[in-house]
Amino acid sequence: MKKLIILSLFVPVLVHAQVSFVTRWKVKPDSKGVSCENGEISPDKRYVAAGNSQGGLKIYNFSDGSLVTELDYYKQYNPTVSKDGEIESCYFSFDSKFIAAGGNNHGVKVWEVGTWRLVKYFSGGVCDGMAFSPNNQWFAAPSKGTVNIYRISDWTKIATVTHGCDVNSIDFSADSKYMLTGACDKKVIITNTSNWSTYKNISFPASVKSVRLSPDGRYFATANSNGFQTNVMTFPDGVKVKTIIHGSSDPYYQESVEWTADNQYLLTGGDNNPGKIKFYRRSDWSLAASFNIHATGSRCEYIARVDDYFLSAGGDGYAVLLKYTPGTPTPLPPSVNITSPANNSSFESSNCIPVTASATDADGTITKIELYADNVKIAEGSSSTLSYNWCNAVTGSHQLSAKAYDNSNRSTTSAIITVKVNNTSIYYPIPGKVEAENYSAMMGIQTQATTDAGGGLNIGYVSAGDWLDYRITVAASGEYTINLRVASAKSTGKIDIRSGSITLASVTVPNTGGWQIWQTITTKINLGAGQQMLRLYASGAEWNLNWFEGIAITPPPAPQPTTYYAIPGIVEAENYFAMTGVKTETTTDIGGGLNVGYISVGDWMDYAIDVAATGDYNISLRVASLKTTGKVEIRSGSAVLASLSVPNTGGWQTWTNINATIPLQQGQQILRLYATGQEWNINKFEINQTDGLKTLTAIEQVQSQSVRIYPNPCKNILQIDGLTTETTITIIDTDGRVWIQQPADKNTQSIALGHLNPGIYLIQITDGTTIKTLNVIKQ
Repeated sequence: MKKLIILSLFVPVLVHAQVSFVTRWKVKPDSKGVSCENGEISPDKRYVAAGNSQGGLKIYNFSDGSLVTELDYYKQYNPTVSKDGEIESCYFSFDSKFIAAGGNNHGVKVWEVGTWRLVKYFSGGVCDGMAFSPNNQWFAAPSKGTVNIYRISDWTKIATVTHGCDVNSIDFSADSKYMLTGACDKKVIITNTSNWSTYKNISFPASVKSVRLSPDGRYFATANSNGFQTNVMTFPDGVKVKTIIHGSSDPYYQESVEWTADNQYLLTGGDNNPGKIKFYRRSDWSLAASFNIHATGSRCEYIARVDDYFLSAGGDGYAVLLKYTPGTPTPLPPSVNITSPANNSSFESSNCIPVTASATDADGTITKIELYADNVKIAEGSSSTLSYNWCNAVTGSHQLSAKAYDNSNRSTTSAIITVKVNNTSIYYPIPGKVEAENYSAMMGIQTQATTDAGGGLNIGYVSAGDWLDYRITVAASGEYTINLRVASAKSTGKIDIRSGSITLASVTVPNTGGWQIWQTITTKINLGAGQQMLRLYASGAEWNLNWFEGIAITPPPAPQPTTYYAIPGIVEAENYFAMTGVKTETTTDIGGGLNVGYISVGDWMDYAIDVAATGDYNISLRVASLKTTGKVEIRSGSAVLASLSVPNTGGWQTWTNINATIPLQQGQQILRLYATGQEWNINKFEINQTDGLKTLTAIEQVQSQSVRIYPNPCKNILQIDGLTTETTITIIDTDGRVWIQQPADKNTQSIALGHLNPGIYLIQITDGTTIKTLNVIKQ
């Protein structure tokens, strides 16, 4: 038969004027008499669970402390290994269907309450704390420094939260929207359960042994392992309200915290020789009562609560069930917060700042709210919400606060909200340096003192999606080097430099080795001249910025021509003095050499020409293409002299001529061939002054040998000389359609073109064995 120890049934321990704390019963779950590290009460108040050092989880009747069963967590423990089988944590689900337990090195087990059937085992390491969510959807249990979150319906792991070392305590908010985890890395992480993202990461001066939310969700408290310290913080923002010292005479840990269900008191437990539980009034955080629960030389290891019942697990090996009864309650003070603007918001000096404060009172009504700017009252109202437009604020940083009063004449002052008012007339010059804290607007970031050269402030606490806007005035349009002075202990940082909706550049922030170990990173952007807004957008999180600077990049000098080609005359296509985008290649056209090709829309070539006399000129371009997408503009400065389409000539090295008439002025000048359509080649172009009938170009003379056509361009009658009587003449458009085909009956032939549409036509002349092709422009 198992040994059962039940002591002190319904024996009062101590009654203070405002608190009664009565022992219902206590048991010793460990036959060796070593520390009882934890215990829990089932929400339906049927059972109490307490672990021992020998791998067993004992289940007791809530009503009288009689033993129901002992569950095997790790009964095969090795007694030679210190605390090998010790149960460090246990927890009932909120529907009282499951009980879970975890220990030093043997993972987590979950049993069904009532049948005590093992339903799930999770392997893992140290498990000092665990919790079920109040909505009965999730179970959270750590394995060393990682909290694993499981879906209860199928026990599938759905998320993790990572600390730097062992996790000691877990708690959920009453609405299950947040999870709090405390660990030996001196941090409490508040996790948003909608997507399991980090809402807040809060640092403390020592290891967090216990973390608990107040039932009304206004505060959470931590037990820290330094001088019996309890820190009370607002929830969920994590602003410190009070530091409580559980006991300063003994340099031991404080182990546990809990709240009364009526929100009247905060309980702390730890080493006080003997182990005490102390009650602190939430109205002013003063000590209300102190109870000796565990033996001299032991500590209160853990406090659990269901309704007004508490279970205290102690270093003397006992688990003690106690009943709390409040005395005359002390009126609670109101709660007040500034709901807008957000902390560290920025505003223009020309705009009013909309300020809203909201107050509540748990046991009364709000009678008044006062708004303060830099400790000077700026507004007052008698309802629970006060909204006010604060105008004409001077340039600089300001501290906003609100003070609320209730019907008991108790008052509370809100946390301070810092806002920045910017001078709308200040634009920072580029080239030049801009300090990171001189933003005109921002979202999400905070400032802090920097140890970088020059001191001052840097911006930090950056999350993905945060941003900063800076007013700059750029001296001249052009390309600029942007240097950013950054620091980070992570490799997740990334910054987009934006102008409006356009991302000018993206840079990665390296792990510099620490949050105050600084490094300069560089990128290049193009800026227009004048006043404008530059945004630094955090596309990656966790980086600091001290300053950035813009340095103008001096562009290389534009190419200048060294040779001017005489006009009238022929210019080889490769003899440009400046270009963008094109390439040269060997040509198989008459005369050989190079042609220009690989032409895309927007490419261009500049040619230096020297025109003999002012007048109208015929320009003939020697082109080839396998597509019909080619188009070229002939430009002089900003003026477009002519636009031509490049036909499909049948191949990239099948050449033809396209022609236009352009006006040119006498003297040296630049002629640009600009591609408004793509995929065409050019070998050369020839420019000759128009003189009535004599319009045959040298290119056409080479191709046609003794055959001449004129006038070209032609409006009506085209003359062809140098024919033989055995010659056939065919006129074809650029789409390959035949419009005229006739034999030549004499050496000079006249052909009527009046019925043809304006455009470029090919004239094919064949004598049965040889085909000669010429171009004619129909006007």
